[in-house]
Amino acid sequence: VEAADVECERPLVTLRRASHKTMPGQSRWPAPVLLPDDLDDTDAPDALVCPITQELMTEPVLVTTNGRTYQREAITRWVREHGTDPLQRSERLSEGDLAPNLAVRQMVEAWAREKCGGRLPPQPTEPGPVRVAPAPSRQAPAPAPAPAPRAPSPHPPAAIPPLTNLPDEADALETGCLRVLGVWHRPGQPADGKFFRFDAARLGGMLVSRFGEAYFRSLFAEGALSASASLPLANFTGSGAANRDEARGHVKNGKGAVLRCVNRRSGKADAVLLFDVASGEDVAAGGVGCWNPADYAAADDFRPGDVLLFPDLVVSNSNGSHGSENQFGSIEDAARFPALVPSSVAANTGTGWNLPGRDARFGRCGLVGDWWRALELEFLFDTDTLVAGVYTDAPTAETPLEVAVLRGDADAGDASAWEKIETRAVGAARVFAAAPVSCRRVRARWETTDLHKLGGLSTARSGGGVHAHPLGPPPEARGAAGAGVGPGDVVAAAASIDAGVSDGWWSPRAAAATEISRAAAASLAETDEEARYPQI
Repeated sequence: VEAADVECERPLVTLRRASHKTMPGQSRWPAPVLLPDDLDDTDAPDALVCPITQELMTEPVLVTTNGRTYQREAITRWVREHGTDPLQRSERLSEGDLAPNLAVRQMVEAWAREKCGGRLPPQPTEPGPVRVAPAPSRQAPAPAPAPAPRAPSPHPPAAIPPLTNLPDEADALETGCLRVLGVWHRPGQPADGKFFRFDAARLGGMLVSRFGEAYFRSLFAEGALSASASLPLANFTGSGAANRDEARGHVKNGKGAVLRCVNRRSGKADAVLLFDVASGEDVAAGGVGCWNPADYAAADDFRPGDVLLFPDLVVSNSNGSHGSENQFGSIEDAARFPALVPSSVAANTGTGWNLPGRDARFGRCGLVGDWWRALELEFLFDTDTLVAGVYTDAPTAETPLEVAVLRGDADAGDASAWEKIETRAVGAARVFAAAPVSCRRVRARWETTDLHKLGGLSTARSGGGVHAHPLGPPPEARGAAGAGVGPGDVVAAAASIDAGVSDGWWSPRAAAATEISRAAAASLAETDEEARYPQI
């Protein structure tokens, strides 16, 4: 690799100098590497993965001023919109600073060919002309070039057999438990238990049970569901995709859901990627899931019959078959604070993979800050709303949460108008330490969303992030017949709750003191931490 880079260094620099002198309207680049649609690039070497897309580069481009390499489409769009290097934003870049990285392109093709058993679709032998657009104005940014099409797969995937053990009704929805109904595998790979199949409609029902029907409807694009339409529970991520492959997609593109999970058989506690049934497809196809990221999953991670616990979807432990002891006290307590549905959610900071604020809802992929730095979400209500806290799956001990509110019609642009609110932990919720606040805007801010502190909710390979939403006061704090909430009512209600759990059950070293089941906690205590959390 080093020899190839050195060999290419002189001609690439020469090309850059020529482009600065002549600024030609047309350049000739090698054609992109054509890949099969079903190529799994999760184990591609990091040197062949674009820092922006975190995917295998089919058209690698060298930034001649610093030697970094990106996918052509991604870096072209970035340069046109920002004029900087995404990894060093103080450095100005133009399209004239980009040149094809022939060495990396050759390595990508060689790796993909080996991955596909020596066979790739026929590769173009002649480079194609690429029009270099003039520098765009700020008022009208030029569109990014269309992505290179992938060739049809020489091995189309076989049809997915229907599940014969639907519906999954072994546990009450309120327990937050889901059964593994079967295993799934990629074409040409063994059904070894890295991926599991489940009742997607049940997971949708669990989201409704925990957060309410209005919350579930908010997962869908505006206008996608009429007020009278029945809930498409199997389409739990809110995707409107017309086919299964599009619905599954990639979490970094906002597809799928990420949720904290405990496999009660193995005791493994991490986060899982979940993909629903595309609209219009037979529910018997089931949803598909795996640990995040998929390339750290191992054979026998999941077996048919495994019980998966989703702590953030627990309402109560009403299923006696899992033991009579109250294993989930803190989660049940947090569930007493109802989820509020804001009219919109905005991200006031940059987000990983440029995803919108609405992806912070439970049932979607979650968000992190740009390059896992600070993340600030702003929840907007159309009218004054009584807010008592914020629910989040971010470990508050590792990634502290700051909450601020804006009352009435105060100017959101006036920093002094925002009132910081002291909070206390009640399970995974951060409840206002004083009385609830009537407001129209709520801000939740994490100074860091470091992936190493999120317990698998976000990974560089597969994406994902934290989730959050505002909470209303519990019913017992509202008073009879809708009476107003007085100062201290929420404090009294929260004081009646056993909040003896440490901040954030997701800290690996604090697992034994949290709402993970006792059997799972014992299993975790006997397992080497590095083996349990390989991505950390």
